[in-house]
Amino acid sequence: MEVLAHLIPLLVATSLFLIDLALGLAATRDDILFMGRHPILLLRAFVAINVVVPLAAMAAVYVLPLHPIAKAGVILMAVSPLPTMAPGKEIKVGGRRSYAYGLYVSMVLLSVVVTPATVAILGAVYHKAIQIPAARIAETLGGSVLLPLVLGFALQRLFPKLASAAAPWIARLSTVVLVVVAIPAVARLWPLMWRMTGDGVVAAIAAIIVVALLGGYLLAGSDRRDRVALGVAAASRHPGVALMIASANGLDKSVGAILIHFVLVGAVITTIYQAWVKRGGRAKGGPAAVSS
Repeated sequence: MEVLAHLIPLLVATSLFLIDLALGLAATRDDILFMGRHPILLLRAFVAINVVVPLAAMAAVYVLPLHPIAKAGVILMAVSPLPTMAPGKEIKVGGRRSYAYGLYVSMVLLSVVVTPATVAILGAVYHKAIQIPAARIAETLGGSVLLPLVLGFALQRLFPKLASAAAPWIARLSTVVLVVVAIPAVARLWPLMWRMTGDGVVAAIAAIIVVALLGGYLLAGSDRRDRVALGVAAASRHPGVALMIASANGLDKSVGAILIHFVLVGAVITTIYQAWVKRGGRAKGGPAAVSS
């Protein structure tokens, strides 16, 4: 068990590194700079991801009689953006490649400032001394996200054909590593997860995910491709960032069970949403209709 406790964070970091390396190998300069060239779209995305979701979480924990640990886990996930699967999910449901890639890179950079600020604001609202230094966020994101992104982009510029061929295989490998991490993590925390399923935890998480999907769809703008992509991005939260905040503030380790709950419930609802979007696209005349 002790070995597993040390191995899981290492595998998570490896998976994230591979995900972002694959992204860097596949993304173009226009993809990376897309949001910087469309500030209105960036502002809309910021509101959907960093304002709507935390507000939905605050409403959920206020309305439902959740256990304090459950409340902490739900709030922590709400203030931890960045999907663990990078822009892949948004592209699969018809999102524009440049929009999805640019959104991901922009949110990574903004999270260095936004995440500590959001945590501080919520700490003040709930009268809790919960905080996370921006330097800690920058160190974590720099090593696991920005470094592989830059490395992948540099390799792409130097060896474009090799990078194009390697990117999908590295992305698949990152998924395999993530699954290898998920199985023992869920098995280890399953008894606690089962005990904490009641008191509205699943309902709270489901409500937040639905609000995130809807908020992203409504805020993205007129392009349906962006609406779907932003909805999926807003619904995707990062348990690694949430766990880092919990550890830095000495929160109960059992909060990890709630984080996994959030990931699993979010994955189920997002998968259903993706299937619905794809089915709607086919009903209107095929894949092109999804991205029209």
